[in-house]
Amino acid sequence: DFPRVGNNESFQHARRQWDVLDDHDLLYRFLNNWDNAMHHLESKYRWLTAPQAYVSCKHEDDKIIVFERANVLFAFNFHPSKSFSDYRIATKNPG
Repeated sequence: DFPRVGNNESFQHARRQWDVLDDHDLLYRFLNNWDNAMHHLESKYRWLTAPQAYVSCKHEDDKIIVFERANVLFAFNFHPSKSFSDYRIATKNPG
């Protein structure tokens, strides 16, 4: 719970609870794997300090966002129930 008006701007519960990763009835371990992969990608390509991203696709209904930053193409599907194959996306650089 992050600081907000409803908890009097308290930081008391604003922390990561690492024990949820060990509970296989929950899916937090997958989020942790994604988080680790993004950190590895940042270490390799330094994309967070690169110039502003080029967003080539934002689709509200499909919950898709595609962008390029530091010559890395990111394609994220945030849809809770749809998976896409052969989703056409544009890129800044051909190839």
